[in-house]
Amino acid sequence: MKEFLLDISVNIYEVIAVFAILLALFRFSLKDYFGSTIIAGVLMSQTSYINRLVFHMDSITPIFMLFWTFIFIWHVFRIHPFFATVMTVTGYLSYVLVQSVLILLLQIPFTFEQITTPLLHAKLVQFASSSITLFIAYWLLKRRIGFSFVPDRMNEKIEIKGLNLWLLLACAVSCFFISGIAYIFININFLFTTLTVAFMFSVIVLLNIAYRKEMDS
Repeated sequence: MKEFLLDISVNIYEVIAVFAILLALFRFSLKDYFGSTIIAGVLMSQTSYINRLVFHMDSITPIFMLFWTFIFIWHVFRIHPFFATVMTVTGYLSYVLVQSVLILLLQIPFTFEQITTPLLHAKLVQFASSSITLFIAYWLLKRRIGFSFVPDRMNEKIEIKGLNLWLLLACAVSCFFISGIAYIFININFLFTTLTVAFMFSVIVLLNIAYRKEMDS
């Protein structure tokens, strides 16, 4: 029971952090969607717990997290599915990057095994990553830094060409790293630092295309 409560509570906090950063990046305030975010946190944390600790399917858990995030942004927050995809991938990628950099820094005094085991250590890292992400989201909102090209309506007409096509392709490539499809290949062939570099590159490319989209708008 203690393990369940620890996992669920930290995972809910993590979901709030992910939603906070994806909303802040596109100049939406978390407080306007806080109730829905809590519901998303409960649902997504239970999904994560069942996949990882009941069925032991860690590698596919990020796929479910991406799916649920997209569904909430699209159907609950009422954002056009194209922009919901961009927001989901950008926000999730930003959180994963924060967590990856934190783990890299922690590997200076500790080994990777010490950081990730036992469960309490892994949850402390997760809690710290979420706290840093929430701080970044708060800072972005206070400074009014972010993209404003995402409309808060569903009836926007989107043409998949030009920058929109590049955005969609960048999201698809980013999903490859986020979702865990590359999990096995990365574990076998590369060090953790390689994954972090890939995340950094994906963030830079995605933000660059988003910036061009912002200027174009």
